[in-house]
Amino acid sequence: MTSRLLRRLDKHQLALTAAVLAMVMQNFGPIIVRKGDLGGLALAFDRLLLAALVFGAAQLLRGRRLSWATLRTAAPGGLAFGLNIALYYSAVKRTSVANAAVIGALQPMFVLLVVNPLHRIRPQVAEVGWTAVSLVGVVLVVRGAASGQAGDTIGDLLAFGAMVFFTLYYVASRRARVTLDTLEYQAALSIVAAFVTLPIVAVSGQDIVPSSPASWFWVVAMVALPGTGHLLVNYAHASLSLSITSMLTLLGPVTSTLLAFWFLDQTVAPVQVVGMAIVLAALGVVVLRQARAADAVRR
Repeated sequence: MTSRLLRRLDKHQLALTAAVLAMVMQNFGPIIVRKGDLGGLALAFDRLLLAALVFGAAQLLRGRRLSWATLRTAAPGGLAFGLNIALYYSAVKRTSVANAAVIGALQPMFVLLVVNPLHRIRPQVAEVGWTAVSLVGVVLVVRGAASGQAGDTIGDLLAFGAMVFFTLYYVASRRARVTLDTLEYQAALSIVAAFVTLPIVAVSGQDIVPSSPASWFWVVAMVALPGTGHLLVNYAHASLSLSITSMLTLLGPVTSTLLAFWFLDQTVAPVQVVGMAIVLAALGVVVLRQARAADAVRR
């Protein structure tokens, strides 16, 4: 009994580490979207199709095939993920990265105040409080960005829709991971998501075939970095609460700003540094509370 509990606690710590790393990898996404020359919907479809091929091949190399039952279990997550990707990539092409980041940062509060009550989970006062503190830091980070691009009403609405579907994707993923392992679920949801986005990109008229090696590079990069990040967070879903994984998404604006500084030579304003410190401090408190709770159980 004791050894089983210790293994569970170690798995919890590993899941938390994987989730933090996943958030960093996922936030290469906005930079790749802006640097790539494909339309937002075309990039979404190509990224999902390549992910389906890569993760599907990895599943076959394990000697396992995806059954219809597996695809049915992964369908809700794949549907929500496909729509999230399509809406978010389109939003980043239209509105400012700052606006998209602020709207996306509403997800933890959406989970705490809307999703959890629907599942009869009472939000903890501490979680709500530290999420609110983190949101203050997020606003400072993105509003301090030295970007001249203004927002766009349609782009902002697309970003809001992406946030809602991303939340639904998280909820569906936690449920699916009860019966499916990480790679099995990732392969199945990628297949479903690719089929979901195919008719959307077909109607849009965007050219879905990358026309140059540079275009292919960005598609591959999207699978290698954000795609692997989604694999890691789906691994973490089996051990972490929805509130914690959602709150960790607040690392997004911080990592996006730092990545833009390193790879796009964008400046970082002093107010952004203050905002980053607030976000990291608030998330640090939450992670520390989780660690102390685990230690209390261990003792």
